[in-house]
Amino acid sequence: MIRRTRRSFTSSTVAVLILVVVAAAVTTAIQLLMNRTPLLDYTWLARQLNATTWGSPRVLSAAAVLAVLALVVLAKALLPGKRRVLPLRDDTDGVTTGLSRAGYANALRSAASVPSADSARVAVRGGSVTAVVRTSLGTPKEVAEDVRAAITERLATIGPAREPRVRVRVREQR
Repeated sequence: MIRRTRRSFTSSTVAVLILVVVAAAVTTAIQLLMNRTPLLDYTWLARQLNATTWGSPRVLSAAAVLAVLALVVLAKALLPGKRRVLPLRDDTDGVTTGLSRAGYANALRSAASVPSADSARVAVRGGSVTAVVRTSLGTPKEVAEDVRAAITERLATIGPAREPRVRVRVREQR
């Protein structure tokens, strides 16, 4: 149950580009069938393409740009996305459970709100949890130890499949 992010931006971009090309071709074809001036002038386009050689700097630079874009889209399609549901420890009864990334961060943020902290932000990235705490009470070292202990205790209660690294940064308010 490791749900991954959808590639909505990449797929939407590719879909819009394909739609624009197809819409231009269809519009031109319909205009030619109706004996009207086409949106794309095929004679001008044919002359331009006929005058261009494969070794032309414009052709080579366009090919390089398209190759890089194709590699980026291919990498986005093949590489796994960020997990949306983080797996929890597997119990002996075989039930697989998970917790959303936002729910995980909210639970750890409430744990990081120790009495000596004025405010806390928690980010869950990869295999680490980073808490940024603002305080006007106590020394930063003591506050960091309190927050780290509270987060570690909450992690033991939640029971993630992989224990994340806990980092705490304390900023003093003036």
